Amino acid sequence: MIGITRSWFIKLVKHFFIITAVFLFGCGHSPACRHAAVYYASVAAEKYPVRIALGPTATIGEWHCQAQAKKNGKWYFLKSNILGTIELYRWQDKNYRITEYMSLSDFFNRYIAKERTNDQKK
Repeated sequence: MIGITRSWFIKLVKHFFIITAVFLFGCGHSPACRHAAVYYASVAAEKYPVRIALGPTATIGEWHCQAQAKKNGKWYFLKSNILGTIELYRWQDKNYRITEYMSLSDFFNRYIAKERTNDQKK
């Protein structure tokens, strides 16, 4: 009986760690990039000119978008730190090739409001 209980407990712990790892390190814990881009740009727009950078990613084979803010004549990507504060940074993934820039309002109308309009038609 002790062997079965211990075995069951070990399996439970393994599953817990696997599920936790997926949520912490996988895409399951964050919103789609389009939602994060709109949020980051809307927060940064209170201080800086903003835009949304769009383009394909070589590693995933999908499109990606990311918000940018202009400070002192240079464009910086936006990210959220562990406390949730929006920060500017210069890093760019070499596998992410930007092919288009859009204003926040144009991006929102094309990719976010479009989804809501399509849902209302159903």
